[in-house]
Amino acid sequence: MYNEHFGFFKSPFSLSPHLQFLFRSNAFEETMAHLVYGLESGEDIILITGEIGTGKTLALHNLSQHIPKTYRAVLINVTLLDFHELLKMLMAELGMVVPAAADRADLLNALKAELVAFMHRGQRLLLIIDEAHNLDDATLEGVRLLTNLGQLEEQALQVVLSGQPGLRNKINSPQLSQLRQRIRVHYHLEKLGPKETADYLAHRVKVAGCERNLFRKDAIQRIHALSAGIPRLVNVMADRALLAAYVDDADEVHLRHVEEDKSLARSPAEESMTAAIAAQSSESPPAPEVAVADVDVNVDKETEKSMWMAVRRFIGTARRILTGLLIIVAVAMALIAHYQGMIKLPLLPEHRSVAEVVADEDLAGENEGRPLDIASFDSLGFIAVNPDDSLALELPTAPPGLYVHVGSFREFERAEAFATICADHDLPTQIVAVRIDGLLWYQVHVGPCADETEARQAQVAILEKRISTWYMIVRIR
Repeated sequence: MYNEHFGFFKSPFSLSPHLQFLFRSNAFEETMAHLVYGLESGEDIILITGEIGTGKTLALHNLSQHIPKTYRAVLINVTLLDFHELLKMLMAELGMVVPAAADRADLLNALKAELVAFMHRGQRLLLIIDEAHNLDDATLEGVRLLTNLGQLEEQALQVVLSGQPGLRNKINSPQLSQLRQRIRVHYHLEKLGPKETADYLAHRVKVAGCERNLFRKDAIQRIHALSAGIPRLVNVMADRALLAAYVDDADEVHLRHVEEDKSLARSPAEESMTAAIAAQSSESPPAPEVAVADVDVNVDKETEKSMWMAVRRFIGTARRILTGLLIIVAVAMALIAHYQGMIKLPLLPEHRSVAEVVADEDLAGENEGRPLDIASFDSLGFIAVNPDDSLALELPTAPPGLYVHVGSFREFERAEAFATICADHDLPTQIVAVRIDGLLWYQVHVGPCADETEARQAQVAILEKRISTWYMIVRIR
């Protein structure tokens, strides 16, 4: 309705996850960095969590769109299934014929044969399960067992599990200890900060075709406060604010155009707390009946009226006190449950952000007095840090531009040998030292490439020459 008024060719704040409007927030960058690291490191299972609307699904779609051809990616986002139904859906996505009468053993044997065929073609399967918090314990355990399929010592299947914060609490339960032990890469998406909310609004407006700032500073601050920085709620509030500005025939969104909406979805923690309070209130015992002693029949009506008013005031006060106590108890129980879930998190290994790695006291002591050179890779959000180790200091800084990332190595000698192989095939090669979760890695990149077409041509050359089974276009800024 308001598109023509503001010069949009497309609605900027649609709730559908469109990659066209992809905004590279810090949380998105870190999510993609962990996904790429987990896949390249050969992790069996990667865990991504975040509250409703923080961008998990968009990150998964971005991964499936940019995954190398050495992978066959299958994204499943309908998860109110048992393990048998999940197997059938997976096989259907792979184009396999699923006999109606097939039992679990038949399905697993057929899937294993398909995975072996994948390996013979030099591929592996990437199973991405969104909304995984809906899966029951038996299905999650079945997913773990899928990673055992294939031939001995050859990895045929990797899994990405994504879901709301309750998923990590579920995985930390004793019943899923074997699954938890298979997860070494886990990232939890955080919300947008105040500045990121402003940048997010400006980015989506620009992508939709409007080159000027539409949201005034006070409107942005209110949108961030009311949405708590959750991108999906930012979209809802920004869309309604634009509509209000259009009706007002305004060229900008002012504070008065941003209205609070009580119907907006809240975080799981807030929803749980509200539900607990409502449940406790609904179970409040009926007010006690107060027996009034027999009084003399000669008591006048005014005295009787005063007595009943006193009784009613007493009952009302008792109800208010009781309701207040129940609310306090419900809030305390919800907070205890929430923080108990947080306390369990160390059982599930998590990877830290680059900022946390740089700020680590041990690392700071190790590199005391030496500056850190930070570069970012924006294709899949892979964030790299050039640490000032003595060997890393000898490496030249890679010039900005497009590259094809072809491998990572813990030992410099192996990276150097691999780079030599690439150079022998007339491919310009760079070695970049990066630190991921406190560990030093040496990454080999082919490039720089003049543009994306040249980068894709380099990908084809790498594939044809069988130099690497892993390659991905990245940009060094």
